[in-house]
Amino acid sequence: MSSLMKYYEAETEDEMLTSNLRNRAAYSLRDNGRYGDFRDWILLLMKRLQNEAKEWFELSCETHER
Repeated sequence: MSSLMKYYEAETEDEMLTSNLRNRAAYSLRDNGRYGDFRDWILLLMKRLQNEAKEWFELSCETHER
């Protein structure tokens, strides 16, 4: 998540988790004003990160149960 936060210049994790960046103007300029698409992309990235972390957790539980 820290890499994504750096890339999107988010100051807090909650900005990434809600895709509500405080620095919207920079991204509106970068993405030609398509902030809605940008928000959807961030939410997709966060969902992927959540699924990856869930898989790590489940795999670690399986190894300890054996």
